[in-house]
Amino acid sequence: MLKEGQLLRVVVAYVAVTNGTNIESYARRFSDSYQANPAGYPHRLIVICNGGILHPRRKAFFDAIPGCEFVPRENDAGWDISAYQHVAAKIPCDFLVCLGESIHFPRKDWLGRLMSARIEHGPGIYGMFSSHMVRAHLNTTGFGCDPSLLNRYPPVLNHEQRYAFEHGPNCFWIRLFRAGLTTMLVTWDGEWEPGKWRLPDNILHRGDQSNLLAWCNHSERWAIGNPSTRHLWSTQSDSPFHL
Repeated sequence: MLKEGQLLRVVVAYVAVTNGTNIESYARRFSDSYQANPAGYPHRLIVICNGGILHPRRKAFFDAIPGCEFVPRENDAGWDISAYQHVAAKIPCDFLVCLGESIHFPRKDWLGRLMSARIEHGPGIYGMFSSHMVRAHLNTTGFGCDPSLLNRYPPVLNHEQRYAFEHGPNCFWIRLFRAGLTTMLVTWDGEWEPGKWRLPDNILHRGDQSNLLAWCNHSERWAIGNPSTRHLWSTQSDSPFHL
């Protein structure tokens, strides 16, 4: 249990795909939104460079962020999940926030909001996005968890295992749920348990999506999609809850 006034050691891990097709736009936008919208909780920011050291011009996107650290690694077939596992195993912390390359922030205190839920409800996984596509899951584009839990999950080595981690029948969140740990969607106006992830207004693929703690490629594509695409994605996201 945390003592009053005690802080958890938090690492925010952002994935930058060193030679990816979107790094110019995604990394710059992440950095700009991170600086414009203070996180609201003390933390270390680590940029995981999937594919090796960033080109100096791309690394310069982060120059204005004090204390930003870089972890170069191979761009393996586990994609973002294997990158998160790498940091969870290598860098000591109490809570690890895992952010995919398309993440950016529309409001300040996004981390403070996430941490208020973690401190109140204890160890587990806290998602920024939820969907019932395929089966109910917390999207791994943006989530926080205790790294010890991530370290217990088998190493993710390929694309199939990456998707099994997110929404397979024995995926990460389901393992935690079955162990009695917290598996919660966190929005600006609430904290939502399994079976209730699609109840709040303005979440992923609903309304103006303003209840999201962060935005990503999934929220952007839906926002600019044509009516038929938006209807299809909303319907799939809101399909009945099942494990």
